Amino acid sequence: METGVDNTERKRTERLLDTQKQSLEMIVSGAPLTDVLTYLARVVEQLAEGRAVASILLLDEHGRLRNGASPSLPDDYLKAIDGLKADANVGTCSRAAALRTVVITPDIAADPKWHAIKHLPLGLGFQAAWSMPIMARDGSVLGTFGTYFRERREPETLERQAVEILSRTAALTIERTRAEERLKQSEERLRAIFEASRDGILIEDEERIVYVNKSYTHLFGYSDPEELIGRHVSVVISPEDMERLLEFGRSRARGELPASVYEFKGKSQDGTLIDVEASVSTSTVAGRAYITTMVRDIAERKQAQAALHQAQEELERRVTERTVELANTNQTLQAEIRERKQAEEARRHLLRQLVTAQEDERRRISRELHDQMGQHIAAIVLLVNSLTEVSQSDTATQIRVKQLEEVTSQLSQEVDTLAWELRPTALDDLGLNAALGNYVQKWSMRCGVRVDFHSMGLGDQRLPQPIETAVYRIAQEALTNILKYAHATFVGLILARRGDSLSVIVEDNGGGFDVETLLALPAGGRKMGLLGMEERTTLVGGTFHLESTIGAGTSIFVRIPLAHNENGGSCLE
Repeated sequence: METGVDNTERKRTERLLDTQKQSLEMIVSGAPLTDVLTYLARVVEQLAEGRAVASILLLDEHGRLRNGASPSLPDDYLKAIDGLKADANVGTCSRAAALRTVVITPDIAADPKWHAIKHLPLGLGFQAAWSMPIMARDGSVLGTFGTYFRERREPETLERQAVEILSRTAALTIERTRAEERLKQSEERLRAIFEASRDGILIEDEERIVYVNKSYTHLFGYSDPEELIGRHVSVVISPEDMERLLEFGRSRARGELPASVYEFKGKSQDGTLIDVEASVSTSTVAGRAYITTMVRDIAERKQAQAALHQAQEELERRVTERTVELANTNQTLQAEIRERKQAEEARRHLLRQLVTAQEDERRRISRELHDQMGQHIAAIVLLVNSLTEVSQSDTATQIRVKQLEEVTSQLSQEVDTLAWELRPTALDDLGLNAALGNYVQKWSMRCGVRVDFHSMGLGDQRLPQPIETAVYRIAQEALTNILKYAHATFVGLILARRGDSLSVIVEDNGGGFDVETLLALPAGGRKMGLLGMEERTTLVGGTFHLESTIGAGTSIFVRIPLAHNENGGSCLE
């Protein structure tokens, strides 16, 4: 015979199965989440036969518990616990949510976890409580299924089993409801995007229109989307493009993916043909292929293309007409350019010859001053010395002879200096490095300006004569300008060979000047000296660069390619 206990268990089991079935039917029928959870809570209360009160709390995205269904708890109590954060040190439901496990409180008054809020349940006559977390399939906590008792005790085995079963049903209900809400929100966002789109959008299923937005409706001359819903897609396609587009759609449905962007002529409600561009994509839902087509009216673009084509033809015609004129003009310009190039080359050639002749003349005069004038001065010195011996007894004559000695010595020095400045013999005999070092030393002593001269990478190696001459004259002119205009107390001169190029750097700490202002002035003075240095640099194929700031001195940078000059390039030969 069946005992009373077995009979009670069987009835509870049957009741739980009926509850699951009823709740699933409620879910399928679209009942609100609150109604389903309330039904589950009341089942627990009925199974307890009035000895317990059930409460289902939902965990929000901020980790706080909100009322889901508590049909037998007063509003004041629900307001007091609303927003309670999941916390392992507070209450029962809050602890269950935080610890993700069942929490049992057999005596609320004595439990320190309830100390801060125990007056709330005790005020309603609840002495004990227990709670089970409602777990999602991914292991996250959805909420808690709690039960309050009016006497101090723990849940019975059947009570725990019942809540465990109903918690799974509650989890299923909550997840389904939230998924439906997310789907609904997604659909609403997508619909809002579709409706806000200026492009027409059509969705078809097996060549039947299931959705069109307002832009598509208006583009094809319809007043309401419902006029197109359910109709065959051929209603918006011109006869000439019908077969091609239908085959495109069928190929897409078969997964063959033809071109996703193309143009076609659409057909409006009144039969007018419309030039449109279509962008097509396919999505599969529940095994069905849905084709989404976005269309854009390209009538204006077609007109613009036609106008552009016409304009291009007109342009080509005009270009053809102008080509002959331009060809004639081009020939004239080329002839002028050739003449200018020839004139410039002739000028440079003449300048090279002039510079070469000038240096040759300097060399000749320097040697004549050094050799012939030096011999004459030496003869005068000998005569003066002989006069000194003869006139030792004549005081007046001795004075005159002494004066003659001084004038002769000064004349000798000036002749040497003049010959040295015209063309130092060291430049021809010893090369640029020695000649420039000697010149800098004498210039510094004569002018009272300190000069630091550094030579790198040259040693005793000789450079082509035109380069040595050009660099020597550039340095000489730079020092002359510094003495005249810069009022400098220090000059740095660097001569450096690096690979196939020679670099010359001259820097001073003088007053400086504004380069643009100087170059804008008429030729003369400092500008003439700068132009001369630049011209000499150009004649040996080099580059000349000048930097200066008022109050911060001046720097000159010269770079001369050696390989080009050593192979017979644009030297002054």
